[in-house]
This record gives sequence, C-alpha cells and structure tokens, in this order.
Amino acid sequence: MQTRLEILGDLREYNYNLDSLSGSLAAVSQDDAQAAVVHDQLTNRAAIVVTAAAQVDLTEQERALGVADAGQAERQARESYGETTVRLEKANDRAIIANGQAANANQQVADNLANCAALSTRLASHGINVPGVPPFYPIPSLRMKAEVDAQRMAN
Repeated sequence: MQTRLEILGDLREYNYNLDSLSGSLAAVSQDDAQAAVVHDQLTNRAAIVVTAAAQVDLTEQERALGVADAGQAERQARESYGETTVRLEKANDRAIIANGQAANANQQVADNLANCAALSTRLASHGINVPGVPPFYPIPSLRMKAEVDAQRMAN
C-alpha cells in the first residue's frame, strides 16, 4: 500500500509541477519584457547624462573664455546634470529590480523542470512512463482518496 500511495503522490506532484511550470513560463515572459523596457529606459537616461555632462564641460569652457552669461549657463547645466544623474540612479535601481524578478522567474522554471525530470525517473522505476522533458502532458485527474480507501479496505 505504501508504494501505491507514493506513486499516487508522485503523480499528483508531477501534475502540480506542470501547473506551476506554465505559470512560471508566463512570469518569465512578462518579466523579460518588463526588464527590456527598463533597460531601454536606463540606456536613454545614460545617454541624457552624457549629454548633460558635455553641456557642463562646454559652459565651463565658455566661462573660462569670458563669454557673457556663461556663469548662469554653467549653473543651469550643472543643475540639469544633477537632475539627470538622479534619474539615472533611479532607472538603474528599477533595472536591478527587473533583473531580480526575471532571475527569480527563470529559477522557478528551472526548479519545475528539474522536479518533473526527477519525478519522471521515480515513476519510471515503478513502470509508469511520463515525459521527463518538454513537451509535458498532464496525467489524467487522480482520485487519490478513492484509491487510498480502496487499498485500506483491501487490507
């Protein structure tokens, strides 16, 4: 009876991992798309910071050459540079979060695939063949309680 219960438990766990796998794959797709958007924003912010830094350099040179109102332009360029630097840091923080979410989703997929492979091997040792690699096919619905009750009545 114990072996039969273990097999039923493995079959149920296999189906559970298949359900989790589909959710994890959807999360990976969504998190990867979000990470791509955030990385594009980060790239744009970095380019803006470079431009602002170049503007600061230009206004410093103008001030050194004695161009009228260069001091005011330099202050404005420095303020712009400071603001864009803060935005870049925030975009970088969002990129780190997006990368972490994508990595977690990918880890969940890897865990579910590994669980399915391990369960497939365990079930194969009992003569039950289920796919250990994609494409997976769910095992038909199991009525474990009825199986357990029948086994108990038999004993």
